[in-house]
Amino acid sequence: MSVVASPGRENEGDIGHSWLHSFLRWLDDRYLRILVRYSRGNAPCDVFQSWDYGSSRHAILSNRNLFDRENSISQLTSVRLPRSRVVILRMGHRIPRDQRVTTHVCLTARALGADEVYVSDTHDSQLVDTIRKVTDDFGGNFNVETGAPWRSTINRWKNSGGKVIHLTAYGNPLPRVISEIRSSASDKLVVVGSEKMPGEVFHLADWNVAITNQPISEVSALAVFLDWLFKHRLREDFPGARIRILPCDHGKRIVRSH
Repeated sequence: MSVVASPGRENEGDIGHSWLHSFLRWLDDRYLRILVRYSRGNAPCDVFQSWDYGSSRHAILSNRNLFDRENSISQLTSVRLPRSRVVILRMGHRIPRDQRVTTHVCLTARALGADEVYVSDTHDSQLVDTIRKVTDDFGGNFNVETGAPWRSTINRWKNSGGKVIHLTAYGNPLPRVISEIRSSASDKLVVVGSEKMPGEVFHLADWNVAITNQPISEVSALAVFLDWLFKHRLREDFPGARIRILPCDHGKRIVRSH
């Protein structure tokens, strides 16, 4: 954006630009402090080292074009800290009785932001193939593993520093504990069951969480929990998708890539 000087106001552009320099420098410094506070000391050092703080400031302050400057600010504020992994442990899977519901558990976990599903004690190659095909078509890096014993899975998770969340109607209400769960930087294992849950799980869990104290489907409970965990921010980015569904008022709009 060029500045045209008028008689008696030769320095107006320089004064305005100097003010903008000061404001952007304040914004830049404040944003870095927010990053440090948000990390709560848990973010790895390379998060900050990988962000060239000086170059970001220079890119903003040296650019006199307003639109380029706005774009630089947008790039600066898009920095995201890595979040902890969220993995679902599906208990009590029975073939063929639970195949449909467990498939829905996996689809819900994938769509709402979880990274992986472990299906305990029962090997189910058909389930793995079904979810792999969905992921190949609709994108992302979601994975399903089946067959590992539930007790060793939970113990291994806890021994590696992870936290365990057990979804049960007998737990503490979700609104009461969700802030504490979110604030934990540890990886999270979310346990959902189909048949009666072993009593040991209640003692192994770091949080026993009730979506409601009424009978509810494990698919519904998982969906509500993940929605609250990620603050109602639905995931929109599924890289590598071969099929994309486009929003529309009526009908269906699908884009396919090969």
